Amino acid sequence: MFCLQFPSLAAVTASIDRTGMPFQMHIQAQRRPEKGAAEVITGLGDIIKNFIITFVSKTGHKPRKILYYRDGVGDGQFGEVSSKSQLTATPVLILVPGFVQPPVL
Repeated sequence: MFCLQFPSLAAVTASIDRTGMPFQMHIQAQRRPEKGAAEVITGLGDIIKNFIITFVSKTGHKPRKILYYRDGVGDGQFGEVSSKSQLTATPVLILVPGFVQPPVL
């Protein structure tokens, strides 16, 4: 039986100035995980780093808060995806001078 393997699409957006508008977007196609595996955004750390660089270049300030929302994750995979996303983003965030790790809610 012939079956097409469709890619998974991941999109990440970020506000790039202090008003909350405009936004920068990153969209990518990535390989779907094997059945039952959690879907993690490939290269999330680099995506976040580029957003922070753009924000700092436009405003002259580092972001005071980073809000991270995730959609399309099943209840059974939420913990794994959350943990992997946090592990990916934290090394990038600590490179921002004066950045203090916020609590994860």
